[in-house]
Amino acid sequence: MKSRIILIAGIVIALVSCQDMGKANYVNWVRTHLKQEVNSSPFRFEALHKPGPYVVLLQEGKDILKSDFEQQTKALEGMLFFDLKISMEDRNADVLTYQTSSKAEKQERLNYFSFDFQKAIYLDINGEKIPCSRYHFEHSYDLTNERSFVIGFETPASIENMPATIRIESAAFGTEAININFNQTAIPTIAI
Repeated sequence: MKSRIILIAGIVIALVSCQDMGKANYVNWVRTHLKQEVNSSPFRFEALHKPGPYVVLLQEGKDILKSDFEQQTKALEGMLFFDLKISMEDRNADVLTYQTSSKAEKQERLNYFSFDFQKAIYLDINGEKIPCSRYHFEHSYDLTNERSFVIGFETPASIENMPATIRIESAAFGTEAININFNQTAIPTIAI
């Protein structure tokens, strides 16, 4: 009897998890299940994997037509997008001014993050090193000490659901590479 109840409970959980989620639930699910954080003293890295449907919902809003949603989601196939946030463990310190002694050095670091940092970011999937092909540094104009980037990688569809690692190889964060690991979770579908 007890094993039947466990079996039935397992089937119910499996059926519920396979159902389509509503838009708001999907957005919340992505934000809670597809975020990883890594501390590499004195820096803190946070990355959020943004599946295509999530990107479309954020761009177009929750009132998007099903046909538009499907078309825009299809256009994003073959790409993996992430939000990357970098801050200091000491929340009062700033990544841009860390170990700088002049405005010129701060400007040099700002230029690095604006243009060259992209070359130091890779996605590692099964040993394949995929360069960052989409990159945007969000200037905060010193309103926050956290630095935000939107990064994207062109990937074959066959590897989109495999474990992946964002790898940052930048002297700005020391001699060791920063690895942010994503053990791909089965991403639910969304009801439009």
